[in-house]
This record gives sequence, structure tokens and C-alpha cells, in this order.
Amino acid sequence: MAVRRRKAETERKEVHSEQTISSSRAVKASLITFLSLFLLIIWGYHGYLVFNGVVFHNYEAHLVPKIVLNVLILMLHGWISLKVLTYLNVVMLDNDIDSDHKKYL
Repeated sequence: MAVRRRKAETERKEVHSEQTISSSRAVKASLITFLSLFLLIIWGYHGYLVFNGVVFHNYEAHLVPKIVLNVLILMLHGWISLKVLTYLNVVMLDNDIDSDHKKYL
């Protein structure tokens, strides 16, 4: 009976040690999450400014170039944000994923 209990306790400890996440990795993932939410909010605000500029302000001349420029800048902002987040994800988290997969093989 005592042997079974010890064996069950050691199995629980082994499973727990495999499932723990390092604190540095959790901090990195949280940083990327908060940065992505921040960039999404900024992108939404940028879109709001573009919409207000097009709808509520009468441009006497050069209306089409201003609309095109504002939309292109909004798209560029989204593309740069996506590339920055992808780069940070690769640099901060992807290197550790390979070592995590090796634990379960």
C-alpha cells in the first residue's frame, strides 16, 4: 500500500515538473500579448482618425489622394505591427519551443 502511494506521488511530481512553465517564458508571452493588444488599440484609433478625416472634414481639393494616402498608411501601420510581433515571437518564444518538444519525445 505504501509502495503504491509513493509511486503515485512520484508520478504526480514527474507530470507536474513536465507541465510547469518557466516564469521568464510566461513573462515573455505576457509581454507579447500586451504589446499586441496595445498595437491593436492604436491601429483601431488610427482607423478611427482616418474615418473621421474622410467623412467629417470636407477637403476642397485633393480628396482622393488624401483618402488613398490615409488608407495606405493605415495598412502600412498594420503590416509593420504584424511584422514586429512576428519577429518578437520568433526571437523570444520559438527558441524555447524546440526544447519543450524534446521533453515529450
